[in-house]
Amino acid sequence: MKKVIITGSSSGLGLSLAKKFLDEGYFVIGLSNSEGIIVNLSYVHRKINLALPAEVNNFISFIKQEHDNFDLIINNAGMLYTADISNYDIENLIESFSINVFSHMKITGDLFPLIEKNGADIINITSSSLEGTYPSFLAYSASKAALRQFTKELNSSLKDTNSRVTEFCPAGFQSNIWKKMKGLSLERDENKRMNVDDVANIILFISKLTKDIEIPFIKINNKKDR
Repeated sequence: MKKVIITGSSSGLGLSLAKKFLDEGYFVIGLSNSEGIIVNLSYVHRKINLALPAEVNNFISFIKQEHDNFDLIINNAGMLYTADISNYDIENLIESFSINVFSHMKITGDLFPLIEKNGADIINITSSSLEGTYPSFLAYSASKAALRQFTKELNSSLKDTNSRVTEFCPAGFQSNIWKKMKGLSLERDENKRMNVDDVANIILFISKLTKDIEIPFIKINNKKDR
């Protein structure tokens, strides 16, 4: 049975992915800052705060001890912090970068020997906010830019292995991240966002491609925004 690790698996894209991989016969290891809602013998959930290094380290140890034979990591968890460029809160900035990039770098980095050994694939979720300028979203975009560069470095480091690395860069889709945002109070019409299950289906499709096919980068646009 193949195994996938999915961060941010209790809602939105992560939850949709967890359900779809379970339907495909995978064993799913999910983590988020809230309790898991999936009840399935092939699903295990860890509640952790990705902004706390000790909890991240505990999760890494858990994987090494009990699930070291994983086949795929999907770094999906994220936090949205919005603020005017002249009014940043340093604690929110640190938390945003810790969740959006530092934790993913730490988990992936510490599991790197196992990634090489297993020929495991990595899919990092960035954002189309990198493709334009959105002043209020600068903290979010900057953290995703760091994740993009990390993805490129992973791709280079794993080029001579059986592992594949993909940056998945979607436009806005239905997600709870907007409801949970910190900072400025902004609104958007979720009905105009892409269906989260459709987005998850694309990721599932990429993961199922034969190993001789690699997609280093894919951007998904919302037709309604064009």
